[in-house]
Amino acid sequence: MRKSEVLAAESVSCLNKALCHLKDIWEEIGIPEDQRLQRTNVVKNHIKSLLDMMVKEEESLRQRLVSSIQACRTDMEKLCLELQLNAFEEESGISMLQQENNIRTQVEALLKEKAQRMQQLKALLEQEQDLCDILCSELYGPLCRLCPHTGTTGELQPARGQPEHREGEAVC
Repeated sequence: MRKSEVLAAESVSCLNKALCHLKDIWEEIGIPEDQRLQRTNVVKNHIKSLLDMMVKEEESLRQRLVSSIQACRTDMEKLCLELQLNAFEEESGISMLQQENNIRTQVEALLKEKAQRMQQLKALLEQEQDLCDILCSELYGPLCRLCPHTGTTGELQPARGQPEHREGEAVC
């Protein structure tokens, strides 16, 4: 038997004991049967109200979790497209909490990857601007501010050694 089932059984047992104790008190006091039924009904309504409230809270938690998972999936898909990466495959048969945690972790990793690429792009753009200043030419346009593919930054790396080589050729 699962621990949750044991706790549920203990809860029912506590409820039964409390109702029996109340019944004994009411009998000892001499409360008539119709009033005992009314009081028992009040107890039932209180417990039902409490349980209904708890169920609503848990359903709300579940809905927030579903919304969070969907938002994380959307962010992950957007980042994968932007970074030109294949979409991650989600594990099956795991809890919603674990699923949300896994997707959120992947999104954080993709955001770090994007930040690194943007930092590389910024450094390359600064180098390119320095080269353009030396060579008196226009800045290469397509890199603008898009997050580069890893191959794009690799293609631009060989140009790093050219300033010294071409500096003598430049005439402004």
